[in-house]
Amino acid sequence: MEPLLYSLIASSILLLGGFISTVLKISKSGVSFMQHFAAGVIFAAVSVELIPILLKSHQKLDIVIGFLLGVGAMLLIRTLGQKYETTPIGMITGIGVDLWIDGILIGLSFIAAKESGIIITTALCIEVAFLGMALLPTMKNKGISLGIRVLTILGLALLLPFGTATGLEVIHNLPETFFEGTLAFGVAALLYLVTEELLFEAHQEVDSVFGSAAFFIGFLIILLIH
Repeated sequence: MEPLLYSLIASSILLLGGFISTVLKISKSGVSFMQHFAAGVIFAAVSVELIPILLKSHQKLDIVIGFLLGVGAMLLIRTLGQKYETTPIGMITGIGVDLWIDGILIGLSFIAAKESGIIITTALCIEVAFLGMALLPTMKNKGISLGIRVLTILGLALLLPFGTATGLEVIHNLPETFFEGTLAFGVAALLYLVTEELLFEAHQEVDSVFGSAAFFIGFLIILLIH
């Protein structure tokens, strides 16, 4: 139940971000700083918590297959997202798939280690907070009514615990030998999140020295508490 509780916290942060967007506007430099920080935290958590587990594994083929499937899945989602993001349904569907995968990653991280799960969830909370802040104004600009906007963000928030439950159920029913491959899938997805989403979007906002420093601050914090 613990991973599900943490995923519900992330869902609450997503809704809070949506609420904040209606009363407060964060500067582009502030958004860039927090995205860099979240990227540093996730990258450090993957480096010190998850990769050492894979390095000790003797199931190298499982790791290769899982990692390649993770990369392929994220690239496929990116391709489909770019193709259909111009329509409201396409945009919301892409965000929903992304949140569902975030939920799966929370579950996988907790299976690897409780500390890893907490760290990954914390970083993802920062990511979904900004997602919530960006989503409602974007839907408003596309002419979507207030009622539909509220129902949409509530539905999207539920995809995080649903993804976590999915990840936990999949691992529970897979043979133990598949664990490393599934973990490698999660590592690939998290690295994609850092390099192709958080850092890319952060540099799209504001490319500053302070933002870059935030990445290393986040990384250093994880090293110090590990």
